[in-house]
Amino acid sequence: MEQLISIGFQGNTHIPSHHHSLWEIVYYVQGHVRLTVGDRILVCEPGSLVFLPPGIPHAEDCEEGYANYFFVVGRFGLPVRQATAVRDLADRPMQQILSQMLYLFHTRSSKWQRTLASLLDVLAHYATGLLDQPARQPLVGQFINTLVDNIGNEGFRLEVAMSALPMSEDHLRILFTRETGQSPLQYLTDLRIRHACSLMLADLDNHALTIQSVSRQCGYSDPYYFSRVFRKKVGLSPRQWLDREKERLQSGDAGDPRDTGDADAAVPPAVPPAAAPRRVAPAAV
Repeated sequence: MEQLISIGFQGNTHIPSHHHSLWEIVYYVQGHVRLTVGDRILVCEPGSLVFLPPGIPHAEDCEEGYANYFFVVGRFGLPVRQATAVRDLADRPMQQILSQMLYLFHTRSSKWQRTLASLLDVLAHYATGLLDQPARQPLVGQFINTLVDNIGNEGFRLEVAMSALPMSEDHLRILFTRETGQSPLQYLTDLRIRHACSLMLADLDNHALTIQSVSRQCGYSDPYYFSRVFRKKVGLSPRQWLDREKERLQSGDAGDPRDTGDADAAVPPAVPPAAAPRRVAPAAV
């Protein structure tokens, strides 16, 4: 279990080179900071989360001033040996975790130590997952977040969402396809079909969801169109897929319920819950 020693929130313009005998975690909420780590310089901005292993000298500079959360941790399960930075997601889930940790540490409400240890453990696992993800162009990562947020939105229009970004639609499509291997429409379709499989699997014993209900929860107002898209991606109609999953459960087959049985038609993994994925970029930020 992770061990939190101290936590605080500070504003500054410069901190000279220093090091800690324990882990330090720094999350920047304001300013563009030059973090000097040995002969490396990490340019950090709001949303940057930096992990500094014990004994790593580092200094911070920001002429306009900066603010950050900082944590000193006795034990931390992140498999890195040098200063490592990741970028938080657009809606700042990591900042929310750290803000809650700051509150718990200073108010010391009921079971605060156990809760802090659990949150720190979640942060370690979450950061490890981010480090395993490929670096993405920031606008591509932002648009992936938008797609995930609109899996169930029947009124969502790709063109409208893409036009809201400071990049031409054609250029965004090229970057998105280059980094994900799919067009934005293909990516969104895979997210929605995978979500449909999850919904139907969860309802396998209750039989409470109709195909129409599933289609609406996955962003399709027309259940017939949803069924056609589902068959094209999975190779089976939604009803046929459900029948197959029932047979699998009865036979004790514990395979991936979202596996289509056809490698060419298989729905590729969706981004992590957000990833998730909402995926973000490890390395200097």
